[in-house]
Amino acid sequence: ARVDVWHANALGLYSGFTYQRGVGAVDPRTVRKKKYLRGIQFTDVQGRARFRTVYPSWYYGRTPHVHFKIYIDSREVLASQIFFPDEINDDVLNNCDPYREYAARRNVTNANDMFLRNGVEGVFCEVEKNSVGYDASVVIAVNAPS
Repeated sequence: ARVDVWHANALGLYSGFTYQRGVGAVDPRTVRKKKYLRGIQFTDVQGRARFRTVYPSWYYGRTPHVHFKIYIDSREVLASQIFFPDEINDDVLNNCDPYREYAARRNVTNANDMFLRNGVEGVFCEVEKNSVGYDASVVIAVNAPS
């Protein structure tokens, strides 16, 4: 399977888009022509894919999350988002730069995320702290298209 992921940077901005709110004092037009925090991996023989990235930030109406799509034989079989436990979000956003500079303005948690509160389903990952950051993992099962 092919796994595509993308997420916002530490200031809540996505690459490739001009008009965004984000959280930081950056002109979002500067990210319009850039491509970052977007990746594609193919699963190994056990069906595993691995990504190394930065922690996504929050932005207006959204808690930190990672978007993903899974393709089998070039056919999209799943599109969703991966969410992190609120206690991990709180730790990162309150204690790490540049996140903590904007943490006081944060008014969104998993409970009031604009998609989670409306019943849109997402995937919650398990997170463990390590010596340099966090390891997040999730198991996602999909049926092969017929």
